Amino acid sequence: MFKIYLLKRLARVVPVLLIVSMATFALLHLAPGGPASVMTSNPKVTGADLERIRESYGLDRPLPVRYLIWFRQVFLRLDLGTSYVTGEPVSSMILDRLPATLELMSISFILALALSLLAGVLSALKKGKIADDLVSVISTAGISAPVFWVGLMAIALFSARLGLLPSGGREAITENGSLADRLRHLVLPVSVLSLAYFASWTRYVRSSVLEAIRGNFVRTARAKGLNERVVILKHVLRNAVLPVVTIIFMQIPTLFTGAVITETVFSWPGMGRLFYEGLARHDYSRVMGIVIIVTIIIIFFNLAGDLVCMAIDPRYTPFGGEGRLDRRYNLGGTV
Repeated sequence: MFKIYLLKRLARVVPVLLIVSMATFALLHLAPGGPASVMTSNPKVTGADLERIRESYGLDRPLPVRYLIWFRQVFLRLDLGTSYVTGEPVSSMILDRLPATLELMSISFILALALSLLAGVLSALKKGKIADDLVSVISTAGISAPVFWVGLMAIALFSARLGLLPSGGREAITENGSLADRLRHLVLPVSVLSLAYFASWTRYVRSSVLEAIRGNFVRTARAKGLNERVVILKHVLRNAVLPVVTIIFMQIPTLFTGAVITETVFSWPGMGRLFYEGLARHDYSRVMGIVIIVTIIIIFFNLAGDLVCMAIDPRYTPFGGEGRLDRRYNLGGTV
């Protein structure tokens, strides 16, 4: 059964990639402007020059023909192409920026996950008390505040006014990449990126723990005289963790969306900033390459989420059918 499920999930990769690539390709190429438009501000560039540029990029061909050429290059030759702006291979550009993005995203993810688990469980166990109200206020503020605004306010306060932390970049030129300097540059972008996910995940954890506490198996465990700590750790958290794991794994790829804004605000040299620069300069090859990579990451983490849930609790089954959501979100049972 597991092999059949895995094969079915892998078979969905191809149509998903096709749909995403066609939609993104069409939106990029049908939008106003193009690679040649960045040169229109140069008075020495004539209309004939722009036409030659479009012809050299193959942009004078019909849209379906352009997509088929791109599709053959990317999916059959496994070549993401070259940048229209710099002439570099897109794969090399992504590999150069990937470590910075992984560094930012992984630290932000670990911080947001640890804090959301602690705050969510505390809020559920202290329902209606000051700790619950405080966590709710912080969560609501974190969800409501736009990432770019929080980033700008953090720069204005901690960099411009107090001078405690650098306003951008990954390292200072004068520090030669020392660990202390790298950590100082990480503080603001990590804090801003993890805040929104901490706020969202805390609410999921709180809701899931409260739902588990109301289960009959918890009342049975308490009636048997089990220690409250044992009830919480062994029974409540075990049943509350599956929906949380599922949601968190599905939201891991959205860290990249937050990274686009965060890296742009803090001038962080990662894939998010690379993507933004590609959009601003109409670099179709660069944007399409990053979109395909991110789509594959999303598919991978959706699959990984199901596999982790299966490893945590054998009662969970992802093999389809009407019982899937019931098994995922109603895990009450005997002690």
